[in-house]
Amino acid sequence: MNRPLSKLLAVVLGVSAGLPPARGAGDVELGKIEQEFEGRRLSAIRGPLAAYDEKLKALEDAATTRRDLAATAAVQKERERVAGLLKPKPASGLASITGAPTPAPAISDPGQQKNFEITPETGTVHLSLAKAQLAGGAKFDAGDGTLSGFTAPGAAFQITANGLKPGRYRCLLRYYCPSEKGGGGRFKLTINGVEIAGGVVPKLYASEAQEAFIGDVDVNGGPFVVKLETLSLSGTAPSGGKQRLMEVTDIALRPFKDGQPPLPKTKGG
Repeated sequence: MNRPLSKLLAVVLGVSAGLPPARGAGDVELGKIEQEFEGRRLSAIRGPLAAYDEKLKALEDAATTRRDLAATAAVQKERERVAGLLKPKPASGLASITGAPTPAPAISDPGQQKNFEITPETGTVHLSLAKAQLAGGAKFDAGDGTLSGFTAPGAAFQITANGLKPGRYRCLLRYYCPSEKGGGGRFKLTINGVEIAGGVVPKLYASEAQEAFIGDVDVNGGPFVVKLETLSLSGTAPSGGKQRLMEVTDIALRPFKDGQPPLPKTKGG
């Protein structure tokens, strides 16, 4: 840090301008001053941001309840930004020790398979759950045709579809999330590299699949890749059982019809 900048920082913080050079013991002193500044900054903004986050949480809960993943993702992104504002910035003069992030489980190359079926009457595309690549304990249940095993953060699946007819589609997720089986939680859905955060709310004795709109997807040719990864679990584990995110029964792409109210668009392959 040069001397003019050191003096300016000292005036702003109301401390002595005689800062030592930013090396050795001076590094520690600079770190202490930066921490003091961060403490003042956080004290000033914590109250207003907490009130703002409460309003955002109410919006997120409402969007999650009506299974609007696009709206949920937008609110969650803003809440993450607000949470970042409340995190102290690391002091440049002090060494910060942070654990290395745990990488998401690797999923192997799916090859060039079609991996979808089309309902002729409606043109709806159904991605093949049986061809999903699985990681972190996720599994395909051939008996009922569902993807399950999302019982821990990191459980994930990925489906790559090739040869989809270009056009705009409305993407939907169908799932079971019964509360008596410990359902509920948050996940990250990625469509051709575009991330959408979402959550599922459990339903008591859910005998029918719930449906959530993901967004409108423009498919332009090339591989169409959908990946879902478990972020956290919020359900109450049944006696002798585990929490689980949900059981996925279908990922469908309905041809977009003129006159439909638009949802946030996601670029396809």
